[in-house]
Amino acid sequence: MRFAFAQKISTFALAGIAAFPLLGSGEISRFWVVALPVLGAIGWMLEPPLTRLKKYRRAMTLVAFLFFIVQAIRFSSGTHPVEVGIEFTMLLLGIKLCCRGVASDYSQIVILSFLHIIAATVAVDDLSYAASFLMFVALCPPVLALAYLRREMEQRFTDKAHPMGPGTLERLLRSRRLVSPTFIAGSSLLSLPILVLTAVLFIIFPRMGFGLFGRLPHRHATVGFGPSVTIGDIDLIRNNETVLMRLKPFGFSERLPKHWPLKIRGAIFDTYEDNTWKLSKSPLWRQLSNQGKGVTLDKAKAIHAKTHGFEILLESIEPPLVFTPEGTGHIWTFSTPTRNGPAPRALEESQYGTIRYSDTSKVGIRYRIFLTGTAPYGPPPSDELQYLQLPQKNARLVALAQKIAGEGPQAIQTNRLIHGLKTTYRYATQFDAENLHTQPGTPLDRFLFTRRTGTCEHFATALTLLLRGVGIQARLVTGFSSIDWNGIGSYYAVRSESAHAWTEVFLDGQWVTVDATPASAEAIDPWAPSTLVLLLDTLRMRWHKYVVSYDASSQFELAMDLWQRLRRQRTPGTLRIGMPVWPFLTALGLAGFAAMFYWIKRRKKQGMPTSKTEKQIQKNQNEVRALYRKLEQHLAALGFPRPSAVTPIEHANGLALNGIPIAHEVIHITTRYNSIRFGGRPFDPKAIETLRRQIQRIT
Repeated sequence: MRFAFAQKISTFALAGIAAFPLLGSGEISRFWVVALPVLGAIGWMLEPPLTRLKKYRRAMTLVAFLFFIVQAIRFSSGTHPVEVGIEFTMLLLGIKLCCRGVASDYSQIVILSFLHIIAATVAVDDLSYAASFLMFVALCPPVLALAYLRREMEQRFTDKAHPMGPGTLERLLRSRRLVSPTFIAGSSLLSLPILVLTAVLFIIFPRMGFGLFGRLPHRHATVGFGPSVTIGDIDLIRNNETVLMRLKPFGFSERLPKHWPLKIRGAIFDTYEDNTWKLSKSPLWRQLSNQGKGVTLDKAKAIHAKTHGFEILLESIEPPLVFTPEGTGHIWTFSTPTRNGPAPRALEESQYGTIRYSDTSKVGIRYRIFLTGTAPYGPPPSDELQYLQLPQKNARLVALAQKIAGEGPQAIQTNRLIHGLKTTYRYATQFDAENLHTQPGTPLDRFLFTRRTGTCEHFATALTLLLRGVGIQARLVTGFSSIDWNGIGSYYAVRSESAHAWTEVFLDGQWVTVDATPASAEAIDPWAPSTLVLLLDTLRMRWHKYVVSYDASSQFELAMDLWQRLRRQRTPGTLRIGMPVWPFLTALGLAGFAAMFYWIKRRKKQGMPTSKTEKQIQKNQNEVRALYRKLEQHLAALGFPRPSAVTPIEHANGLALNGIPIAHEVIHITTRYNSIRFGGRPFDPKAIETLRRQIQRIT
């Protein structure tokens, strides 16, 4: 592989790996998602001598300066400083890829790529960043080594009057002998001790905060959980398999199912207008009391034993709601570092019964919930009209509600309405968009009186409004309706595709969960992910839990877990996980022996001393180097120091060209020095004494 091509491809690969997390984060504008790859493609095609022209480089510098002015104006107008900095760094990287002329350009590309990796920590917390970071660290050593070699070649061989002739640098850059795949792979191994040291420091010194600038704000709210939800919104994410939440069960005595139709509550809505559910008033948030013992949602049932539940790892979504599975009675948050020491994560509740947390760092939250069988959390209605509101022109809807519900207690009327919707109407995941817009009436009217087919939003909306039509207070709830077991990670996964809408009705002084969506919708075979998908999600979970959310409390938990593993050894010489220690130690010893054998073999191959004779030769060579350093010191004292980029024989020949009187002796001594040091074979120790006397004569 030609040196120039090896440096080019490795440098572009490094830049691409560093920029990939940002380009796929969704936190930067689409313009830069396209602009940076385009600049990279242009830079790949541009080569010297064009990229070395002063006019060309000045034009690129002017572009960077003008964009700096634009970004400064944007920053002063209130744009997030991280966003401004990321975009400016992206332009600099693209420009530098188009200006690869000398060794310093490649070094600057490495620096800009490193800045991209740092910026990605602000915008990305997915497993893709971990992969990019590992590849970046592995590729850095060879790229830096090639940049250093190029700098050395430029310093030595750019002079047209060089003894090796003009064009030497270009010939070396085209040479296939300087760089090999073995060199690239070998230098990449230098990243291993760096990674190990980084991991050790990360574990020992957990982060105490979330950075000076925090995370970039999300641009859009998650569908179904924002300030409003329109009929059809949730159906848009039915094909999205992204995992938003992971639930690790604890304390259960019975065997848990692999697919659990468990409802996980999120957002609440009380007002229906123009096919959209909203809140009648802006949420008023107040902090829940938490003195390190968690938050009890139902004070009347606080005596229930908190024995089983889930440890939940929730990804960062907007808005930052705390999702609670059905039957949740107590929430316990993990402590987080503060200026006054570790403290429980603060939670807030609204007057509607929704719970949220502070997510300034955009890393999500980890908490535990205890299932005590309590009713859905939320204060009783303060205003009866709040949950009895109906859309305008509702006479037809009220008539249908009274027809289906009939007379009797509210609980019986509720059951009649649920049964009527489940048996008379059909569930479908998608609709014909053309019919939805061409048929008369609202989506709810078409669902109730024409099509009789709809999604969970249609059923939940219809049940909520039909209940209100007979004077029963009800509200719409969005969340998730099922969890799937991940056997590799031993937890339940909640995907976007399980987003769901249902109804909460106020009966006998408490909120009750009801769902009119037909059972046929839930009877659809759950998606069965492959082993690879489960493994990748397990890695994402551990990355989020032990890296993204790692802090002092996580460090303490990790230490305690390790301590418990050591204490709970079943028998001497056996680990808790059931793997015998002695076979493991034997395998480790064999691996060490093989590594030592390879090291000795490599030393012999490289000519490094392994025998007594070779060690003596190396000792003599050290003496020769010491003698030549003495000669160099004398020449420097006379005003003729040897530059670091000039070889000893080149320096001696240069003295002769300049007519220095002792040049002949210096050339003779340098020739002897090269033959003794680089001869590659044993030599007579008397030769060193002869060289010592020659140096003494001229010094």
